Amino acid sequence: MEASDERNLSKLKDHIVVCGIHSSIHYLILPLRAKYLKNYLQDIVIINPSETVPKQIWDTISCF
Repeated sequence: MEASDERNLSKLKDHIVVCGIHSSIHYLILPLRAKYLKNYLQDIVIINPSETVPKQIWDTISCF
């Protein structure tokens, strides 16, 4: 494996993957963004089968 491949693979670590959108997704993400976890924040990836997230839901999670 080349060094560039290893660097790219290291970018795939420490992510939280959420599959789908639910009206209460805010309550899933909220504790993951608690201030006391600032040294342990992980990227959150949302996989949504539809093309857009409803505006009402996006407004509640976009602050994170």
